[in-house]
Amino acid sequence: PELFTAIKPRYYSIASSPDMVGNEVQLCIVAVDWDTASGVEKHGLCTWHLRQLEAGEAVACNVKGGVIHMPRDPKTPILMAGLGTGIAPFRGMVQDRAAAAEKGVEVGEMALFFGARYRATEFLYDTEFEKYHNDGEGVLTHLKCAFSRDQEEKIYVQHRIAQEPEMIWDLMVNKKGNFYVCGPARDVPEQIRGGMVEALCAGGNIPAEEAEDMIDEWQAKGRYNVEAWS
Repeated sequence: PELFTAIKPRYYSIASSPDMVGNEVQLCIVAVDWDTASGVEKHGLCTWHLRQLEAGEAVACNVKGGVIHMPRDPKTPILMAGLGTGIAPFRGMVQDRAAAAEKGVEVGEMALFFGARYRATEFLYDTEFEKYHNDGEGVLTHLKCAFSRDQEEKIYVQHRIAQEPEMIWDLMVNKKGNFYVCGPARDVPEQIRGGMVEALCAGGNIPAEEAEDMIDEWQAKGRYNVEAWS
């Protein structure tokens, strides 16, 4: 105890809606494994512990409030940009809207921009999202993916955003939607913002300075939200 402190708790975004899954919490966790320079296999402490648990074993946990909150009005459009496990809160948001729609509630448009390296191995919840997109109910109105390693040209989420100026302008400016970013810190938030600026410039035929001011205003009003981890 004098030499080593207690292991810090790990926080994971909840990847489900209680209106859809009931009295349980579903998480989206990527196992952390690597080899050292000497060839020794290593595992992340928390993810390895979770992988060794048997069904029914208890896990000490608590729920911590996040920075991502859905709009009060279910008709407010929602635009989401998630990278890797950053998809977790957005799965919960889509489930929430889907459950509301099943009850006859009028819900607004939803647009999901998802980024990963490979579609075949890293498109998390692909079947579920494609169902919400293709089932004709309009829950997930727009599904735009960027898989950077599936082709020679590197394609990222910010590129997909920049390719949708009319949609971005319509949902964010005309229909007063909310925009959410979730993913690794590094340069991701700024890159996503750059894609938004490019889309707004093209969609509204405005200069970059005006687009930047619009995003600053949305952030101040809680309409542009970023959850990033290092």
